[in-house]
Amino acid sequence: MSDCYLHAAVRTSFGRFGGALSCVRPDDLSGHVNALLESTPGLEAVQVDEVVWGRASLDAAMIASRTVETGYASVVVDGGVE
Repeated sequence: MSDCYLHAAVRTSFGRFGGALSCVRPDDLSGHVNALLESTPGLEAVQVDEVVWGRASLDAAMIASRTVETGYASVVVDGGVE
């Protein structure tokens, strides 16, 4: 198995129950992943082999790490919404 490393992380704003983000769909929040590419020097979108997005972000991180460790992909962007 290959080693897997977390290289960069970004997150959307915190919200509160019934707050300003309550009417924003999770997939619309996910559209801001470009911030990760912009904040990671040397990473181009064409280098991303896989995107794993889930409703529970820890599950997505575990799937992404296994994807890299098994050699299926070299660069995986993962995330989720809670």
